[in-house]
Amino acid sequence: MRFSLVVAAVLVALGLIVTFAPSYAVRYLVGAELDALGIEYDGLETLEIRPWTRELRLGPVRFGQQASARGGVGDLDLTLRVNPLLRRRAAIERLVISDIEILVTHGTDGALSLNGIALDELLPGRPQSAEPDTESASWTAGVDALELRDSTLIFQRSDGGTLDVEVERLAMTDFRAWEPDQPGHFELTAGVNDIQLNWSGEVRPFADNITLDIDSRTAQAELPKLIRFTGPLGLD
Repeated sequence: MRFSLVVAAVLVALGLIVTFAPSYAVRYLVGAELDALGIEYDGLETLEIRPWTRELRLGPVRFGQQASARGGVGDLDLTLRVNPLLRRRAAIERLVISDIEILVTHGTDGALSLNGIALDELLPGRPQSAEPDTESASWTAGVDALELRDSTLIFQRSDGGTLDVEVERLAMTDFRAWEPDQPGHFELTAGVNDIQLNWSGEVRPFADNITLDIDSRTAQAELPKLIRFTGPLGLD
């Protein structure tokens, strides 16, 4: 009887560790990396990993290096597929992201920043003498279903040009690098500098010969809206 109780207690303890430890470990590691980069953030405690259902959830979370430029993610819901990992495939079964706010700035020196964070800090270049990472190169990735909702991307050029992208909905299905000849499908409803886009189609981004088949409907594409980003076209 006592042995049975000990076994039950051990199993319960292991279950609790498997259930809760991944979330705390990832929060700590991500937080430590952001702190090392000097990136301010709020909401990291919302990150939750559910091993039993293969889910990761996050949001709302804010991040940036300048208070005026801080962006964020309202909600992120990710479900992974486990079996493809055995074949070196990072397979996303479902990914839904909403209420993203991103500000990309192009400086006079040509450098890009994301919500005040210099991209060269996030994506350091590989030394020219470094050998290719064959281990990571052997992995492929794919997504069964991705949906982006109600999100904003603002791109500001050093000369004052601004590109405002308001995504109402972007849906992508069946994008898999290990099936390069199979098309992925997409639907996009968005506004770019108040130019309304309703696009759908299919694309083969991983094929040797990339193909794109698109059914596009564009409305309210007046010249002043384009000039907001490009600047004067010199046609006067």
